[in-house]
Amino acid sequence: MYEGVLSDPQDADNISLVDAPGMVHFIQLVHADEPLNIEVREEGFTHGQAEANQTAFLSSSRGNPMWISITNSDFSSPNAYRILVHSNAADEDVALGNQTASGYIHELDNRGDRIYFLTGGSAEIQMQWSGNPETEFAGHMTHFPSELVTPFDVDMNDGNITLITPSVDSRHAWYEISITAQTQSSTGTWSIDRSIVSHGDDGCHHDCPDLIHENSLQSGAHPIENTRWETRGWLSENDTVDVYPIFIPGEIWETHRVIANLADGANAKMQLQSWNNSGPYLTPLDVAHGEQTVGLNMTPGYHVLKVIRADCFWIQCL
Repeated sequence: MYEGVLSDPQDADNISLVDAPGMVHFIQLVHADEPLNIEVREEGFTHGQAEANQTAFLSSSRGNPMWISITNSDFSSPNAYRILVHSNAADEDVALGNQTASGYIHELDNRGDRIYFLTGGSAEIQMQWSGNPETEFAGHMTHFPSELVTPFDVDMNDGNITLITPSVDSRHAWYEISITAQTQSSTGTWSIDRSIVSHGDDGCHHDCPDLIHENSLQSGAHPIENTRWETRGWLSENDTVDVYPIFIPGEIWETHRVIANLADGANAKMQLQSWNNSGPYLTPLDVAHGEQTVGLNMTPGYHVLKVIRADCFWIQCL
């Protein structure tokens, strides 16, 4: 913040700005007792000028010395003023957390700024974005580890969207949600906010898988060996099943008793699946159902625990 007083008709003030290449300056004259002349200048170029007691400029540095020039317009008495300056270099890649992020786009920046965050499958996300009229937005959702990219519409310079990520087939899979802010040879601004309104499951990037296949069974299994394994999760009308692959180490001739318990008050039921691990392919072998507790004998290898919303019919949820 800069404060000063033009004390006589010939008085003039100059405020130097950071002149590094790629710098963007947002300059606000927030108060002057009387209208004054204000110019944003760079060697050989005037970025903007006004006669006012309140105004604002958004300017891209060309790498030369820049300054704000302040002179009287119609002097009648000492003229006090206050100016706010925010200068920022190129943002490029910005990780979006739980608070609103904002930035500037330099007029010569053809790439723009990429704002991104990570989440998992079946995540309900609310996003809001805004920019000046020159700012253009584009949205992309990238699945990992496949790196499959799916675009989504953010075709206005001010808007909001509710986005639900597709379900995943492994607890190790996730999504990168990104929005790119660009301009066409002009200085731009952007602001983006997001919130994930659906509950996530422990042990996964958001929602744990609701389907079973051989690859996810082997790559996403939780090892258990005469130990207690505990996790927490959420189910809803849009998320009726969570699948937890488990792995029991040992020799194939061994037999282990696996017991699963739900916490008191959990609005869910369970299904334990024993799989045949001795053939060329993993195949289901035996199954047991339970509400508060369920148990099943298993040999070492890969098996499955399903947690199912309580008001879901078995045939619909399996």
